[in-house]
Amino acid sequence: MFWTIAFDVVVVALLLYRQRRIRPVPRTLRLRMPIFLGVIGLIEVLAYTGSHQVSSSGLWLVLGVTVVGAAVLGFVRALTVQIWKSNNWVVRQATGLTMILWVLSLVLHLAIGSGTGQVATAHLETASFLLYVALTLAAQAYVVHVRAAPLWRALGPEAGRPLQFAFGNGPGSAGAFFTSFGGAGGPGGPFGSAPRNDPRNDPTIIDAEVVEEEDPTELR
Repeated sequence: MFWTIAFDVVVVALLLYRQRRIRPVPRTLRLRMPIFLGVIGLIEVLAYTGSHQVSSSGLWLVLGVTVVGAAVLGFVRALTVQIWKSNNWVVRQATGLTMILWVLSLVLHLAIGSGTGQVATAHLETASFLLYVALTLAAQAYVVHVRAAPLWRALGPEAGRPLQFAFGNGPGSAGAFFTSFGGAGGPGGPFGSAPRNDPRNDPTIIDAEVVEEEDPTELR
Protein backbone atom coordinates (compact mmCIF):
# COMPACT_ATOMS: atom_id res chain seq x y z
CA MET A 1 0.00 0.00 0.00
CA PHE A 2 2.89 2.37 0.77
CA TRP A 3 4.31 2.13 -2.74
CA THR A 4 0.86 2.55 -4.25
CA ILE A 5 0.33 5.76 -2.31
CA ALA A 6 3.83 7.02 -3.15
CA PHE A 7 3.28 6.33 -6.87
CA ASP A 8 -0.11 8.06 -6.81
CA VAL A 9 1.38 11.13 -5.11
CA VAL A 10 4.12 11.43 -7.75
CA VAL A 11 1.61 11.04 -10.59
CA VAL A 12 -0.72 13.69 -9.16
CA ALA A 13 2.16 16.11 -8.55
CA LEU A 14 3.29 15.82 -12.17
CA LEU A 15 -0.29 16.14 -13.37
CA LEU A 16 -0.89 19.34 -11.41
CA TYR A 17 2.41 20.75 -12.66
CA ARG A 18 1.35 20.12 -16.27
CA GLN A 19 -2.00 21.77 -15.61
CA ARG A 20 -0.29 25.10 -14.90
CA ARG A 21 1.75 25.04 -18.10
CA ILE A 22 0.53 26.65 -21.32
CA ARG A 23 -0.16 23.75 -23.65
CA PRO A 24 -2.01 23.17 -26.94
CA VAL A 25 -5.55 21.88 -27.07
CA PRO A 26 -5.52 19.16 -29.76
CA ARG A 27 -8.02 19.48 -32.60
CA THR A 28 -9.17 15.94 -31.94
CA LEU A 29 -9.94 14.67 -28.46
CA ARG A 30 -7.06 12.65 -27.05
CA LEU A 31 -7.39 10.68 -23.85
CA ARG A 32 -4.11 8.76 -23.81
CA MET A 33 -3.08 9.99 -20.37
CA PRO A 34 -6.49 9.32 -18.72
CA ILE A 35 -6.61 5.86 -20.31
CA PHE A 36 -3.08 5.05 -19.12
CA LEU A 37 -3.83 6.20 -15.59
CA GLY A 38 -7.21 4.49 -15.65
CA VAL A 39 -5.69 1.10 -16.51
CA ILE A 40 -3.20 1.42 -13.64
CA GLY A 41 -5.95 2.59 -11.29
CA LEU A 42 -8.20 -0.32 -12.24
CA ILE A 43 -5.34 -2.75 -11.59
CA GLU A 44 -4.85 -1.19 -8.15
CA VAL A 45 -8.55 -1.57 -7.35
CA LEU A 46 -8.63 -5.21 -8.50
CA ALA A 47 -5.47 -5.98 -6.54
CA TYR A 48 -6.96 -4.49 -3.38
CA THR A 49 -10.36 -6.21 -3.66
CA GLY A 50 -8.58 -9.49 -4.41
CA SER A 51 -6.55 -9.38 -1.20
CA HIS A 52 -9.03 -7.65 1.15
CA GLN A 53 -12.59 -8.34 2.16
CA VAL A 54 -14.81 -5.51 0.95
CA SER A 55 -18.59 -5.49 1.30
CA SER A 56 -20.56 -5.21 -1.92
CA SER A 57 -22.39 -2.15 -0.61
CA GLY A 58 -19.12 -0.45 0.25
CA LEU A 59 -17.65 -1.34 -3.14
CA TRP A 60 -20.60 0.06 -5.09
CA LEU A 61 -20.66 3.16 -2.91
CA VAL A 62 -17.04 3.96 -3.64
CA LEU A 63 -17.28 3.18 -7.34
CA GLY A 64 -20.51 5.16 -7.74
CA VAL A 65 -19.17 8.22 -5.97
CA THR A 66 -15.90 7.89 -7.90
CA VAL A 67 -17.63 7.97 -11.29
CA VAL A 68 -20.19 10.66 -10.46
CA GLY A 69 -17.77 12.84 -8.51
CA ALA A 70 -15.11 12.57 -11.19
CA ALA A 71 -17.52 13.59 -13.95
CA VAL A 72 -19.14 16.49 -12.09
CA LEU A 73 -15.97 17.99 -10.67
CA GLY A 74 -14.11 17.48 -13.96
CA PHE A 75 -16.85 19.38 -15.79
CA VAL A 76 -16.77 22.26 -13.29
CA ARG A 77 -12.97 22.53 -13.38
CA ALA A 78 -12.95 22.60 -17.17
CA LEU A 79 -15.07 25.76 -17.12
CA THR A 80 -12.34 27.57 -15.17
CA VAL A 81 -9.52 26.68 -17.58
CA GLN A 82 -8.37 29.60 -19.74
CA ILE A 83 -8.47 28.94 -23.47
CA TRP A 84 -7.23 31.34 -26.15
CA LYS A 85 -5.61 31.60 -29.58
CA SER A 86 -1.86 32.08 -29.86
CA ASN A 87 0.40 31.91 -32.93
CA ASN A 88 -2.18 30.02 -34.95
CA TRP A 89 -2.78 27.53 -32.16
CA VAL A 90 -5.49 27.06 -29.55
CA VAL A 91 -3.88 26.77 -26.13
CA ARG A 92 -5.03 26.40 -22.58
CA GLN A 93 -3.78 26.92 -19.02
CA ALA A 94 -5.27 26.09 -15.64
CA THR A 95 -6.11 29.09 -13.48
CA GLY A 96 -5.67 29.45 -9.75
CA LEU A 97 -9.33 28.50 -9.32
CA THR A 98 -8.75 25.39 -11.41
CA MET A 99 -5.94 24.31 -9.11
CA ILE A 100 -8.06 24.96 -6.00
CA LEU A 101 -10.83 22.82 -7.47
CA TRP A 102 -8.30 20.08 -8.26
CA VAL A 103 -7.12 19.96 -4.65
CA LEU A 104 -10.71 20.09 -3.39
CA SER A 105 -11.82 17.25 -5.64
CA LEU A 106 -8.92 15.03 -4.55
CA VAL A 107 -9.54 15.72 -0.86
CA LEU A 108 -13.27 15.06 -1.21
CA HIS A 109 -12.63 11.71 -2.86
CA LEU A 110 -10.32 10.59 -0.07
CA ALA A 111 -12.73 11.87 2.60
CA ILE A 112 -15.63 9.75 1.35
CA GLY A 113 -14.13 6.51 2.66
CA SER A 114 -13.70 7.82 6.20
CA GLY A 115 -17.32 8.98 6.16
CA THR A 116 -18.67 5.51 5.51
CA GLY A 117 -17.45 4.13 8.83
CA GLN A 118 -16.00 1.04 7.15
CA VAL A 119 -12.26 0.51 7.39
CA ALA A 120 -12.14 -1.66 4.29
CA THR A 121 -14.02 0.94 2.30
CA ALA A 122 -11.68 3.65 3.50
CA HIS A 123 -8.70 1.71 2.20
CA LEU A 124 -10.57 1.03 -1.05
CA GLU A 125 -10.93 4.78 -1.38
CA THR A 126 -7.15 5.04 -1.39
CA ALA A 127 -6.80 2.13 -3.82
CA SER A 128 -9.26 3.73 -6.24
CA PHE A 129 -7.58 7.14 -6.06
CA LEU A 130 -5.72 6.86 -9.37
CA LEU A 131 -8.83 5.56 -11.12
CA TYR A 132 -10.69 8.62 -9.87
CA VAL A 133 -7.92 10.91 -11.13
CA ALA A 134 -8.12 9.29 -14.56
CA LEU A 135 -11.90 9.69 -14.80
CA THR A 136 -11.96 13.30 -13.64
CA LEU A 137 -9.06 14.19 -15.95
CA ALA A 138 -10.93 12.65 -18.89
CA ALA A 139 -14.07 14.64 -18.05
CA GLN A 140 -12.08 17.87 -17.86
CA ALA A 141 -10.26 17.13 -21.13
CA TYR A 142 -13.56 16.51 -22.93
CA VAL A 143 -15.15 19.78 -21.82
CA VAL A 144 -11.98 21.74 -22.64
CA HIS A 145 -12.00 20.14 -26.09
CA VAL A 146 -15.62 21.19 -26.63
CA ARG A 147 -14.85 24.77 -25.55
CA ALA A 148 -11.81 24.94 -27.83
CA ALA A 149 -13.59 23.62 -30.94
CA PRO A 150 -15.06 27.03 -31.99
CA LEU A 151 -11.62 28.63 -31.75
CA TRP A 152 -10.08 25.96 -33.95
CA ARG A 153 -12.85 26.48 -36.51
CA ALA A 154 -12.24 30.24 -36.43
CA LEU A 155 -8.53 29.70 -37.10
CA GLY A 156 -9.28 27.52 -40.11
CA PRO A 157 -7.99 24.15 -41.31
CA GLU A 158 -4.45 25.46 -41.84
CA ALA A 159 -3.95 26.36 -38.18
CA GLY A 160 -1.58 24.39 -36.00
CA ARG A 161 1.29 23.89 -38.41
CA PRO A 162 3.72 21.16 -37.28
CA LEU A 163 6.82 23.39 -37.39
CA GLN A 164 7.04 27.08 -36.46
CA PHE A 165 10.02 29.28 -35.53
CA ALA A 166 10.11 32.86 -34.25
CA PHE A 167 13.27 34.42 -32.84
CA GLY A 168 14.02 37.66 -31.05
CA ASN A 169 16.23 39.17 -28.37
CA GLY A 170 15.86 37.58 -24.96
CA PRO A 171 16.05 39.50 -21.70
CA GLY A 172 18.95 39.27 -19.29
CA SER A 173 21.76 38.60 -21.73
CA ALA A 174 22.47 38.67 -25.45
CA GLY A 175 21.37 35.56 -27.23
CA ALA A 176 19.11 34.37 -24.42
CA PHE A 177 16.60 31.78 -25.56
CA PHE A 178 13.05 31.30 -24.35
CA THR A 179 10.28 28.95 -25.39
CA SER A 180 6.67 29.99 -24.95
CA PHE A 181 3.30 30.35 -26.57
CA GLY A 182 3.31 34.12 -26.14
CA GLY A 183 1.65 35.47 -29.21
CA ALA A 184 -1.15 37.79 -30.14
CA GLY A 185 -3.52 36.19 -27.70
CA GLY A 186 -3.09 35.59 -24.01
CA PRO A 187 -4.78 34.29 -20.92
CA GLY A 188 -6.76 37.38 -20.05
CA GLY A 189 -9.88 35.24 -20.11
CA PRO A 190 -11.18 32.08 -21.70
CA PHE A 191 -11.45 33.81 -25.07
CA GLY A 192 -9.74 37.11 -24.37
CA SER A 193 -6.35 38.69 -24.88
CA ALA A 194 -3.57 39.14 -22.37
CA PRO A 195 -3.25 42.50 -20.59
CA ARG A 196 -0.82 44.93 -22.18
CA ASN A 197 1.61 44.54 -19.28
CA ASP A 198 1.58 40.75 -19.58
CA PRO A 199 5.20 39.54 -19.97
CA ARG A 200 4.09 37.23 -22.77
CA ASN A 201 3.48 40.35 -24.89
CA ASP A 202 6.95 41.76 -24.23
CA PRO A 203 8.62 42.19 -27.66
CA THR A 204 12.06 41.64 -26.10
CA ILE A 205 11.22 38.05 -25.26
CA ILE A 206 11.82 35.36 -27.82
CA ASP A 207 8.88 33.45 -29.15
CA ALA A 208 10.03 30.03 -30.27
CA GLU A 209 7.69 27.23 -31.17
CA VAL A 210 9.08 23.91 -32.32
CA VAL A 211 6.41 21.38 -33.09
CA GLU A 212 7.45 17.95 -34.30
CA GLU A 213 4.02 16.44 -34.68
CA GLU A 214 0.54 17.69 -35.36
CA ASP A 215 -1.38 18.80 -32.28
CA PRO A 216 1.48 18.06 -29.85
CA THR A 217 0.70 17.39 -26.23
CA GLU A 218 3.23 19.99 -25.17
CA LEU A 219 5.63 22.40 -26.84
CA ARG A 220 9.10 22.22 -25.44
